[in-house]
Amino acid sequence: MCIRDSVSAVKSQLVSDPFGGTEPVPGATLTYTIVVNVTSAGNATASVVRDAIPTFSSYVPNSITLNGAAISDVTDGDAGEFDVSGTPTVVVRLGDLTQADGPQTIAFQVVID
Repeated sequence: MCIRDSVSAVKSQLVSDPFGGTEPVPGATLTYTIVVNVTSAGNATASVVRDAIPTFSSYVPNSITLNGAAISDVTDGDAGEFDVSGTPTVVVRLGDLTQADGPQTIAFQVVID
């Protein structure tokens, strides 16, 4: 991004365990949400979010969304992919953003091993 101190990214997680609770135990699904906002005037050009999958968890295939729309796991014409070329990482290209674009919400899931 070309502007500094003008973009915020807030990551949160929701835990759903196999027993109907919210304990982070093996088999629990974690839904991560990253909300990106441009917080001042100007453009955040060629914005990209990269988030590595935590150790001791496995990515849930085809779980990436951007603003509620599905993103495929492969590198193709959509805004992102699940990159396994090194450390497994969710990649979402947001492109050029301004305040007028509003919040951009990325979500994906992992399962605790």
